[in-house]
Amino acid sequence: MSNFFNQLRNAFLAGLAVLLPLGLTLWVVVSVASLIDSVLDILPEQVHPEVLLGVPLPGLGILLTFLAVLSVGAAMRYYIGRRAIALLEDVLLRVPLLSGVYQGLKKLFDTLFGSEGMKFRQVVLVEYPRRDAWAIAFLTGEAPWVHAPEEMDGDTPLSIFLPSTPNPTTGFYMVIPARDVRKADMSVEEAFKVIMSAGIVHPDRKVPWGPVDGASVPPPAPELLESVDRLDMTVDAPLDGALAPADDAARDSSDGL
Repeated sequence: MSNFFNQLRNAFLAGLAVLLPLGLTLWVVVSVASLIDSVLDILPEQVHPEVLLGVPLPGLGILLTFLAVLSVGAAMRYYIGRRAIALLEDVLLRVPLLSGVYQGLKKLFDTLFGSEGMKFRQVVLVEYPRRDAWAIAFLTGEAPWVHAPEEMDGDTPLSIFLPSTPNPTTGFYMVIPARDVRKADMSVEEAFKVIMSAGIVHPDRKVPWGPVDGASVPPPAPELLESVDRLDMTVDAPLDGALAPADDAARDSSDGL
């Protein structure tokens, strides 16, 4: 009987694992589509497309929103469009509360979607919070403004964003020598899945990783060299509890037996 209930529980959990992601994804898509589609509600009823045409037009708000975003992006290629956006930004920056929110969001989206932010799309591994414990991070670029100390001669300081789990929108910014950073051969989407699921969702393949560009090979540590020298001097010494090798006479007598 207990085996039957265990199989029933496993089947129920397997069904949840399949249906919950699908249901939540569909719910998010429908909610976002309904929210965007409701932008037509700001129009007066007299000029509403459904009133003018006499038939409902689902999805028209999504289409108009897409065309509006596309038009703004195309207008930014010309002086008039850039000037209009600059004036709007100037107004927003003068408002005490809105200025901080707008500047933070603008820097975030410039990093994610701008040409300068493409470097953010490189996934790396760094040792955090201690040695031999590796965390997934993102390389945002070099840090030329950092004056590297003498022990980092020939190494490049790199800017690293270390996201938190399970909310990768927060994290830490660090400057790390290139020799302490490992480049992971995985996409940003794969990295976000691993971070948000705390490792439950991971790539179905082995992810190779190695040194990043600009990394120099660190010299051996002095204590490591000393330990190697000590090992060379004691390599011929017998271990504690080991039997001493037999002499020639004892070996001959054993052979005669």
